[in-house]
Amino acid sequence: MSEWKNKFRRSDDDEAKSSEAKYGCFRLCVHHYIGYPNDMWLASCYPGLLDRVRLESKNLEEAKCQAKAMLQVKLEEALKSIANSKT
Repeated sequence: MSEWKNKFRRSDDDEAKSSEAKYGCFRLCVHHYIGYPNDMWLASCYPGLLDRVRLESKNLEEAKCQAKAMLQVKLEEALKSIANSKT
């Protein structure tokens, strides 16, 4: 089981601006991004599964759960595609 690590705290409010967890070779990140509203959380997963996907929650803990579920769906879809391929 992976542990979330908060990153990039601002000194004026000490609120985490990013949190990430590693699942195998995947690094899942819940973060804010320049040009998006300050209360909007986004999900990115490296390598390349998610890139600044908007999450519905404005709460970091809920956003982390949503991001993890989103990653799981993406991986399940990829596994189904592999299983259904003819080669």
